[in-house]
Amino acid sequence: MRRFHGPAKAVMVGTHDIRSRLAARGFANLALWSRGVDTGLFRPGERSGLPGQRPIFLYVGRVAVEKNIAAFLSLPLPGTKWVVGDGPQRARTRAALSSPRASSA
Repeated sequence: MRRFHGPAKAVMVGTHDIRSRLAARGFANLALWSRGVDTGLFRPGERSGLPGQRPIFLYVGRVAVEKNIAAFLSLPLPGTKWVVGDGPQRARTRAALSSPRASSA
């Protein structure tokens, strides 16, 4: 393990305890990697700005046939469904959702 990680500029560790344990075993260049959100860098805006009824169900990913987004959109869920992404089916999905038939379903 030391031979593999030794050349690295930094070995990312999740906690102070793991850093201490690895240092005791001879690992060097250990850097703490916080998996939390840095609220100094990320400050989400007002949440009330999103249109639609709550709760909001969100699909984020590639918009393609194999993702079966139609199944997600047809789920009988309370609230609003959002699709965020790009892909080969984006235009077709958007057109289907914008049609009068889609809005009445």
